[in-house]
Amino acid sequence: MFRNSHNFSISNGQFTNIEAQNNYYSTHDALSKLNPVADASYKSGHYSSCFPGTRVEILTSILEWATDHQSPPLFWLYGIAGTGKSSIAQTLCMQLQEKGFSVASFFCSRNSAERTNIKKIVPTIAHSIAIVETTYYEYVFHALEENPHIAKYSVLEQIKLLLLSSNTPLQKNWAIVIDGLDECADMEMAKDLLEALIDNAHELLAHIFIASREEKAMSMKFKNSSSATKVALHELQKSVVQADIATYIKFNLSQIEGLAPSLETCVKYLVNQSDRLFIYASTAVKYIAGGYSSLDRIQMLMKQQRLNGIFALYVEILQNVTVHLDDIEIQKLLRVLHFVMCLRKSTINQGTGVSPGR
Repeated sequence: MFRNSHNFSISNGQFTNIEAQNNYYSTHDALSKLNPVADASYKSGHYSSCFPGTRVEILTSILEWATDHQSPPLFWLYGIAGTGKSSIAQTLCMQLQEKGFSVASFFCSRNSAERTNIKKIVPTIAHSIAIVETTYYEYVFHALEENPHIAKYSVLEQIKLLLLSSNTPLQKNWAIVIDGLDECADMEMAKDLLEALIDNAHELLAHIFIASREEKAMSMKFKNSSSATKVALHELQKSVVQADIATYIKFNLSQIEGLAPSLETCVKYLVNQSDRLFIYASTAVKYIAGGYSSLDRIQMLMKQQRLNGIFALYVEILQNVTVHLDDIEIQKLLRVLHFVMCLRKSTINQGTGVSPGR
């Protein structure tokens, strides 16, 4: 503002730097061709972070990997549903930020059309970096001039154009986090993404952390790769995981009135039932806290003998759902459950090639 001006004075004036505003809008307009997903970042808060004092061991090992420039460029954390992968990814992003890293993240979700689209991942990550890194922005700007439809390119072409360090170096210390890759709609394309990352691992702009279930296509790609650190979350030492679960359950149940006399017994039971599943712990706590009598709920849960673990928990929840419903509401609920069961049966039949009715 007032560039090359001299020999004048101004008092009580109010000014707006139109040039700076125009630069801001022109930057975002130029990058809009990437078609980034606005709510895919960890900052959108789709997942809760790990409970304080839990997951310390695994998070420490991931942070050590991220800060070691000699470590493999990729880190794959995989595990069965309910083991807490997304919470770990969320916490990792926050801790990396605290340690001075710049973080570009994409949290996939089958509940969002955009966040289940594999072709959205690389452009969204590139956008996150470009709005911070001036040199990288200039590179992306020119790349988009020559390739205005990058957002529709194959994931291999997107990676070659946007994520390789040979194109342009970054000034800041970056880490990239991709969570829930198995939730993308096109698993063949997810396989292509992994293949492209592995093939170009040592040319990537930054270390990349990936969390997902152990889908066969992904496992095959990572199995023989020396470019990735691989950790199975469900295979971590049971005593360590259950100690974390006990910490979480004990704190939350201690906040509920009326459970104090039997708190230790409740915690011990729930920890044993959870096995290594954090989803069991969080669901159980919500169920117990949400009743008219939390003590009655935990006692009913502990009397469940037919099933164990998360199956027993879900049976108890479903049985108690109907307590405060009238007959019409119960019939509506049953119709929904019947539909879900029929849909599941249809999916299983399609997957196995067995025709309905056999």
